[in-house]
Amino acid sequence: MNRDFYEVLGISKTASEAEIKKAYRKLARQYHPDVNQGNKEAEEKFKEISAAYEVLSNPEKRSTYDRLGQSAFQQGQGTSGFGDFGFGGFEGFGGFSDIFESFFGSGFGGSPFRTQSRKRASRSQKGSDIEVDLEISFEDSIFGTEAGVKIDRYERCSHCEGKGAEPGTGTKTCPSCRGTGEIQRAMNILGGQVIRIETCSNCEGEGAIFENACKTCKGTGRLRKEKVISIKVPPGSYSGVQIRKTGEGSSGIRGGPNGDLLVFINVRPHEAFKREGDDIYIDIPISISQAALGTRIEVPTVYDSVTLDIPEGTQTGTVYRLKDKGAPNIHGRGRGSQYVTLIVKVPTKLNEKQKELLREYASISGESIPKVSRKSKVFNTVKDVFSAND
Repeated sequence: MNRDFYEVLGISKTASEAEIKKAYRKLARQYHPDVNQGNKEAEEKFKEISAAYEVLSNPEKRSTYDRLGQSAFQQGQGTSGFGDFGFGGFEGFGGFSDIFESFFGSGFGGSPFRTQSRKRASRSQKGSDIEVDLEISFEDSIFGTEAGVKIDRYERCSHCEGKGAEPGTGTKTCPSCRGTGEIQRAMNILGGQVIRIETCSNCEGEGAIFENACKTCKGTGRLRKEKVISIKVPPGSYSGVQIRKTGEGSSGIRGGPNGDLLVFINVRPHEAFKREGDDIYIDIPISISQAALGTRIEVPTVYDSVTLDIPEGTQTGTVYRLKDKGAPNIHGRGRGSQYVTLIVKVPTKLNEKQKELLREYASISGESIPKVSRKSKVFNTVKDVFSAND
């Protein structure tokens, strides 16, 4: 006696259409003959769940089944028998082909009862791109440079000129697919036949195989080699700039084009200059006397030195702009500026003569500067606090 269709699919009698479809998909994927080749038990199981789904997925047939049971679907009762899966009574089974494609790929025909041919896939492929980093100095990023980068890539085999066959030999028709590049697998389901079309694994869809594969590259047409590629770094480059060398990546497969070489620039930091966009920044220290009395200083730029007149009374943090002394724009749109920030440095070590002169200056200015002794009460109090925290 055949099992109840709801039991076959593992669902309740109140299951929705979505639940029926979900249950069928799970079981069909598990018991499909393509993944259980030679397993008769799995094949029978697949027929059983297919028959159950054919009935329960159709609202009219499901209603009849709920009222009359499987007796309504035995041979001669409006549909084909459960045992032979004939075509009778299979109207309304239009969604079946969609499910097949979603499960097993477009290699199946659009209907379970017809075949569908597929265009042979081309083996020609573009070679892979190669990415490398190139570190340059700050100066080279400003003025541009030319550098070599070492890469490891696939190149066309010189022995067979990339053909993959030993020189003087050719190809022959693939015996597995007989030149079609495809293998067809037929399956009988629900009394009909489904044809699954797959790429031939012997010739990889080419339809032909080598009489004698190249001994150097083993039939691949490519060999891995190291090579140094010259890279021109344009003026104004900065960290993160990408330079593309078209066709300098790995060799293509079966006549496919070469990949590209992608070079990513990394600029080493400079000890004095900093760059933001096309502008350059530098801090220049000056003494208290220079800031107070005014002076003339030489300021370095990446191109040359510039003379700056510093007026008396200049404060720390004063900024000067030097137009067109910044980095060149990488796209050729002029240069940025250089910004000079003056930092007034307070001396940390003074001799007695210097101290006396500063006290005299303070006195003239009306400033009272008492001497601070390391043994003062305030100092000792602070020292005691830190000592207590040790």
